[in-house]
Amino acid sequence: MTMEVLAKSNPPISLASHSQDVADACEAMTSAVITSRLQAVGLDIRPGRIAELARLAGKYHDVGKAQPSWQQACHRARQCEDTPVSFPPHSVVSAVYASRALPVVSDLSETELRAIVLAILHHHTGFTCKNMEPSELASQIRAETLDQEFEHNVRKAGFNSVEITPAIISDFENEIERIRGFRDQSERTKLGLLTVFLYSILRQADQHVSAGKDPNTVIQSLEPDDISLFDKLRPFQTKVADAIEERMMGIAGCGEGKTHTALQWGQSLLEDD
Repeated sequence: MTMEVLAKSNPPISLASHSQDVADACEAMTSAVITSRLQAVGLDIRPGRIAELARLAGKYHDVGKAQPSWQQACHRARQCEDTPVSFPPHSVVSAVYASRALPVVSDLSETELRAIVLAILHHHTGFTCKNMEPSELASQIRAETLDQEFEHNVRKAGFNSVEITPAIISDFENEIERIRGFRDQSERTKLGLLTVFLYSILRQADQHVSAGKDPNTVIQSLEPDDISLFDKLRPFQTKVADAIEERMMGIAGCGEGKTHTALQWGQSLLEDD
């Protein structure tokens, strides 16, 4: 008897179903205000495109769970609910798979493909140098046997079969190294902005669906008319603004410390003033 390809153990949820639900939630979480923000900083993206990219990230984010070792752990957890089970990493395999499959199924620019792959790669981690070290990626994927059983599971979950060989893994590591070493500030900024938007949407959508909530009833993003702005800076903000020579923009995912970092930086400026 062939076991079902799962994404969740308790309750059991198929990889095909979970991937579809997260894709739906990703699309539902985007809005015109996100596109306008990206356009404002120089990223040429048409209305609705960000929703298409978010949907692709949602659809492919967990395909790495088709690994035989991950499926074995998931079915073991399903049978032994009271016993902790260790799951092998899956995000790196998902990212490698997406880097090979997406160019075949969708017309993506180089920046769009890289942003989706990075969002998938980090959807269970933060954007740190350590998490993007090629050696760290290699240690997570080379221990896996990506064989015919993996390809069978991928197809059974509704995805196209994609060959993943040691040479392809090496190419992926080299690509991550190139991205980390970008010297073109404009391209680096555009890729960073798009990646953070997709990463934030993917993380929220995945958590929303994993909590058992309807993927089509997510909390919608604020529209421009819903946003009220203060007519002036607070005294602390005014002092910080006077202490810097150039304006800056800090970008990070939800809950990753934007406010804390800005306050610490502002405080240090005022102490040095």
